[in-house]
Amino acid sequence: MSFKKLKPLFIPALVVVIFVLSVTGYKQHSGDHFDFWAAVYATIASFLMHHVAPEAEHGYLVLIAQYLAALILGLGLFSLIYDYLKEKITESKIRYNYAGHIIVFHLNHIGRNICLELLQNGYKVVAVEPEKNNSFVDEVRKAGGIVLHKNVLEAETIEAAALEKAWICVLANENDIENIELANTISRYRHEHRKSEYGILKLMVHITNTDNVNVIKDFYDINNEDEHYDLETFNVQQLAAQKLYDQFPPHKFFNGSDEGGQYAIAIIGYNRTAENFIVENIILSHYPGIENLKIYLVDKDADTAFHELNYKYPFYSEFVEIVPVKQLNASFFANFSWSKKNIEQLTKIKAAYFFGDNDSALINSATSFRQFLYAQTLAISDIPLIVCLSEDTGIVNLLNSAANYKQNAVNLFSEQLNIHQFRQISDTCRSETIEETALTDKLSKAINYFYSVKYDFSALLSQHHKIHQAENVIAQLEKEMIDLSEKRASITLEELEQVVLIKLSKLTNISPHELEKEFSVNKRWQLLTQRKKDSNRYAARHAAVKTAALARIGCRPVNIENIRKYYPRIAPVEHKRWNAEKMVFNFKYGVIKQPAQKRFLKETLKIHDQIIPFDKLSDEEKNKDLNLFLLLPLLTAIKQLSQSEK
Repeated sequence: MSFKKLKPLFIPALVVVIFVLSVTGYKQHSGDHFDFWAAVYATIASFLMHHVAPEAEHGYLVLIAQYLAALILGLGLFSLIYDYLKEKITESKIRYNYAGHIIVFHLNHIGRNICLELLQNGYKVVAVEPEKNNSFVDEVRKAGGIVLHKNVLEAETIEAAALEKAWICVLANENDIENIELANTISRYRHEHRKSEYGILKLMVHITNTDNVNVIKDFYDINNEDEHYDLETFNVQQLAAQKLYDQFPPHKFFNGSDEGGQYAIAIIGYNRTAENFIVENIILSHYPGIENLKIYLVDKDADTAFHELNYKYPFYSEFVEIVPVKQLNASFFANFSWSKKNIEQLTKIKAAYFFGDNDSALINSATSFRQFLYAQTLAISDIPLIVCLSEDTGIVNLLNSAANYKQNAVNLFSEQLNIHQFRQISDTCRSETIEETALTDKLSKAINYFYSVKYDFSALLSQHHKIHQAENVIAQLEKEMIDLSEKRASITLEELEQVVLIKLSKLTNISPHELEKEFSVNKRWQLLTQRKKDSNRYAARHAAVKTAALARIGCRPVNIENIRKYYPRIAPVEHKRWNAEKMVFNFKYGVIKQPAQKRFLKETLKIHDQIIPFDKLSDEEKNKDLNLFLLLPLLTAIKQLSQSEK
């Protein structure tokens, strides 16, 4: 047993020894005149240093007891001073040595994973955990993190963590109410104490309830002009579905340059993560020349799951085709249980994704489905199977701990059976996710900046700077941004901003410093509502799908000339994706008769007059969809530099 485990017993045991020694000593000294309660009182007095000088006349046992009592008193005082000094030294270390760090509130499984991954990749991390007995505290400290034991809602805690100098703040608690309250506290503090040299705080708030997420995104800070923080909500199921889609998108498994027809995937098992993954496909899985993606929803309660999806997303059939397939047994025993039609359908899918709440059941389900496929096709590994593990047990870690890597479960499943493991928490709540989120935000800001240049700058120049014929200025800026990728193979977001501001300064004779107040990347981004930011993020994530789709139809290399050449074949794709995104965000089609109501109707009531088929759009609106394709080379240049810096 370690000293750390014995420590709680040490002081009480020493107190007992003191009383035994002291009472025994007084008894030996007093003889027949011994009074037990008087001896006890004298012993208690010794803890209070009642006898400041050693009194050997009472015997050496009493003297030893007095020394030990003095030792306990000294240890107690030292402990109080030590804990206080240690806390202040830690806070000073954060205040003077930390800047651009990441703060994680609460060391639950999500917070612990994020902390350890970030520390392993060299980030400075401060964790705030009220419970001193939390089992993850020592683990985070050993990895090099600082842990503060304070009430997360107090201003003193926020100051101690040096929030005004932080880069990212993650609110990982599973209690939505506390996270929302803490987000409000942090946003107010950041607004009052922000130091401009440390930039905008990224505030990532874990929200479990989907309705809470939607209300926050729709109505929190709806007229956002705050440049002090950038709030983004997330929950594990939604984040896992997004990361799973980005890592294993359906188009990754399409064949060569096939065009036309229809591709299909299977989703086996249904839970919240599966639902979010279907939503990702509704928004992102759109390809030129290919019919709507077909999704076979395989579950023992497939009809119930299908009706739930239809209830929540009644528009889904415009973007994907969902076919419920009732799973009649756990082992996919299909010789007599399933119809020939179901068997043939499932053998023609391009990939299968498995979801559930038990790791062992998911592994068994994937291997049984592999047996089913082999029995029908005699192919061992043609169709990839992706298993989204819930991590309810340590069974997968046990399987993967084989001493010989070539024999462990990772190698067996991925390389021989084409079964890929995706861990819902461990592969989602990690430093790479934060880095990928930061990259997505860079691309999103670039997209928004282009549209700001194209559609906002002209009015700003006319109204605020009295620039006449601003349209000519904007046309030159737009061309400069589009052509930039052909001049530079890689570029940062800051360099993009400087190119625009310097060009704009030359065309208007306004200094770049003056222009930066209204025309900077961050200024244009912070004016957006949460929903508009999310919209740009989806557009940024769909860039990879667009690039793959263009390459599949022969558009190589993906440059401005080829994009314009192939645009007639890919024209409806972006608008279809945009329509799906807006419907998932609960927008409805409606005519906007009065221009003065346009902003209120679109941003508050969520009424939009462009949720119509592509061929019904005006030429100007169709041109907006071309813009996103023309931006692909520029987004690639930004992405390449960000990945090389990583």
